[in-house]
Amino acid sequence: MLLLTIFLGSTLATAQEPRQVIPLPVGFGTLTIFGPSPLALADNVTVEWTLASDRMPSVSWDPIGPSPHWTVLENSPARIESTASGYRVDKRITFAPAALGELSLALPKLKIRVENEAWKETTPPITTWLVKSPIGDPQKETLRDITGIEATADDFKPDTSFPIGPMATVVAVGLMLAWIWRRRRTAMPATAEQRALQELAQLDRRGRLQTKNGRPFAYLLHRIVRRYLTAKWAMQADHCTTAELSEVIQADSRLREEDRKFLVELLSDLDRAKYSPTGLSPEERRTHADTFRSWLRPTKERSA
Repeated sequence: MLLLTIFLGSTLATAQEPRQVIPLPVGFGTLTIFGPSPLALADNVTVEWTLASDRMPSVSWDPIGPSPHWTVLENSPARIESTASGYRVDKRITFAPAALGELSLALPKLKIRVENEAWKETTPPITTWLVKSPIGDPQKETLRDITGIEATADDFKPDTSFPIGPMATVVAVGLMLAWIWRRRRTAMPATAEQRALQELAQLDRRGRLQTKNGRPFAYLLHRIVRRYLTAKWAMQADHCTTAELSEVIQADSRLREEDRKFLVELLSDLDRAKYSPTGLSPEERRTHADTFRSWLRPTKERSA
């Protein structure tokens, strides 16, 4: 028996409920798409393959060719692990949009074979993503008919009035820009711990701790921990698997032994919840969020 589940995700700031669920051929599972609509250039699309089989599988993906519209940020090798019920295969690919407009994203074909059985192939359908600029779409100017306009003597008289209107506009724009700059400066978290705590608060405000499906929460908290490790300890956590990241954490002498153990166990628990049928219960989600929040606050003292 062979099952396959595929997830497409984006960053925390734009994480949404599944946008589309596409059934794949019999024996392969479903294709679940996560992502905001529209996308921004700063968003990522992450594809995670998870296969489960009671016998040793052989898997291969077609190579990803160059594209003017998408940049491949991560293409980790497939990882095969033995489990109590058989074997499990994990693979991750992360894309980032490189252009604006409607972009088509074609995922590589997957080939699977169990022991001496025939190869099975599945090609995910091409998905279309609308990528917009953060400044919005330009507005078209209103066209005017300028025929029949003739200059008069009054047009050549010097203007001796003080330009109050344009000066007031300049002053108003300057004050608005100063207010926006000051607000962004005061609202921007100064440290990696503050940014992580702010993202945890966003999870709570958006009701992620109480939703029926606990899998999105596990994915989002997993991303918060990875971004914190990248910002605080420069571990490049977004470019390696959970197992590889755990090895990096264990080898980092800047962290105390109990801190390394805490981070490895937290990432492992969230990784298992991401691939479980129900994810984490609301009580488990609250416990994980509160534990990580409590661990973050004294990090500065621990690392001093």
